[in-house]
Amino acid sequence: MVAIRELFVNDVGRDLIGRFEEGMELRQEADYGLKFSEAGAIETTQGAEEFLAKAKEILKIR
Repeated sequence: MVAIRELFVNDVGRDLIGRFEEGMELRQEADYGLKFSEAGAIETTQGAEEFLAKAKEILKIR
């Protein structure tokens, strides 16, 4: 995650990187702490879709 933040912060943006990191934390809590919610899942999915769209844009993949 550090590499993504350092290398692509100008392309992806701090907000989207923050959402990605939050999604990773929620996944870890769900896997190891058995703590999860529908709202967290929806937010993480939306953030992942935005992150993927931005990555495709940067890589020019459609």
